[in-house]
Amino acid sequence: MFGLAWPELLLIGAVAVIAIGPKDIPPLMRQAGAWSRKARLMMHDFQKHFDSMGDDLPNQVDITSMQREADELQKKAFEKYGVDITTVDPHADHDEDEQHIAAALKSADEKKLPPS
Repeated sequence: MFGLAWPELLLIGAVAVIAIGPKDIPPLMRQAGAWSRKARLMMHDFQKHFDSMGDDLPNQVDITSMQREADELQKKAFEKYGVDITTVDPHADHDEDEQHIAAALKSADEKKLPPS
């Protein structure tokens, strides 16, 4: 219990009897017990609430709809610059994607420019 052995507990008790007085020790101990009980109940309620949220978490956060929205936003961004999203490999290296997108944007810009 907090790394206290009997000698330390006896010393704390003796100091409490001297500092607080023998009449006030029982109500003080009851109050400490009540606070300890409240803290344990709050901790138990928190743990129970947290455990119940874990089972319902997939229902609270719909990851598939979030992924779908992200894909739609990405598609709109690519379409804005005239890049065909089907030609971009989602598993490719990031640097290669940047080069591919830059090349696709350059070719899209060249298509839009009137011949001089």
